Amino acid sequence: MKTYVQELRAKQQANFKMNEGDYIDPQSGLCICGKCKNPRQTQVEMFGKMETVSCECKCDEIEKAEKAKKEKAENIRRNKIEAFGGKYAVRGEYTFENDDQPASIASQVAKKYVEYFPENRMRGEGLLLYSPLTGGGKTFLACAVANALIEAGFLGRVTSFAELADEMAYKNRFDVLSDLYDLDFIVIDDLGAENTNQFVISAEHRIIEELTDRNIPFIFTTNYTPKEMAEIEDRAKHRIFDRVLGKSYGVRIDPPEGKSRRVTNFLRLTNEIKNEL
Repeated sequence: MKTYVQELRAKQQANFKMNEGDYIDPQSGLCICGKCKNPRQTQVEMFGKMETVSCECKCDEIEKAEKAKKEKAENIRRNKIEAFGGKYAVRGEYTFENDDQPASIASQVAKKYVEYFPENRMRGEGLLLYSPLTGGGKTFLACAVANALIEAGFLGRVTSFAELADEMAYKNRFDVLSDLYDLDFIVIDDLGAENTNQFVISAEHRIIEELTDRNIPFIFTTNYTPKEMAEIEDRAKHRIFDRVLGKSYGVRIDPPEGKSRRVTNFLRLTNEIKNEL
């Protein structure tokens, strides 16, 4: 052990280099960083003898922190591309910071869901964002949740059952499912809007059962209300909706004045143009 430590110390001393501006402190004989004026060397006792070894100065600590910050930002960027696919450029901007209704009950509930996601993840409990209006902001809020979770270090995907069924049609379905097993959450947009042929229904059942059994939370958006989902007569959809209602918090989204966000945005832009005339 003593020989190993001595060899390690000798190697460290051989590799140690003074940077431009560094100097030797006349009292301690240690190398001092020329930028932050903190020691780049220190003395420690080894086998009854004081030895000089290198240590990190403030510059090294700042550099490591900056490197870690950049690596984290790059990982988040890459994970968002994986989550949103080709729609990353647009949906990457669907964040709580860009929400035009931050005080709404739906937005507040969505933020709380993110805050307590570690617990929700353990229980496999998801969100059901619903509104009878098309363009009411369901997809925006679901993507805001996804963006916040990815920035918190979780892995997810934003997709639809129609998209997943297409993948399972031309790829090995087990490969598609195994990719989903690695996720911490999955957003399913426009639940109930997909074509209900036998293959799609079968794919939906398989995906929901496999992921809920693994406690992977779903975040659904749909035009169906929970009451409509519970009372639907279509047996195939009823089985799917029953699993959804059993593992989700329901949140109704009500745009201002009952208008869809698309209509609201159209009116805003129209008024802006009129004001400029």
